Amino acid sequence: MHALDGLLPLSEPQPAARRDADLQAMEGAVLSLLLDLLDTSEVDTAMRHSLARRQKVVTQAHAYVLAHPDQAVTVPELCERLHVSRRTLQYCFEEVMGLSPIQYLRAIRLNGARRHLREAALQGQGVQDVAARWGFWHLSQFALDYRKLFGESPSETLNRGAH
Repeated sequence: MHALDGLLPLSEPQPAARRDADLQAMEGAVLSLLLDLLDTSEVDTAMRHSLARRQKVVTQAHAYVLAHPDQAVTVPELCERLHVSRRTLQYCFEEVMGLSPIQYLRAIRLNGARRHLREAALQGQGVQDVAARWGFWHLSQFALDYRKLFGESPSETLNRGAH
């Protein structure tokens, strides 16, 4: 507060140039004080622990999903397995991944399906087989989501993998 004492306007009128200079000096002093308040230079340990915990939850969720590729893992199932609430899971994924858990689960499954579509033609499998393996039961929704993410249909990926 003492930093602002010298910048307070005097009771006597001043020329315009002096007022402008005083305003600029006051703005600079206020900005400097605000920046000093924002500069903690120390990482808040509670925030660091919170981020580490959220990263751990996302890592555990990722490992669980990859360990169960044939299941359509759901958000309630992840919450139960990881012993977290739905809201906690949501916050963890949004902060760490920038996605909701549902978006993340869909992307993992779609990427897994894409990998298998590239190999499926050689094994005599079709799009429906691969989609079912990754827990997609509605083929039209699968094809729509797949095209949106990869820019081509699942059958195009399958056919390209055969050649």
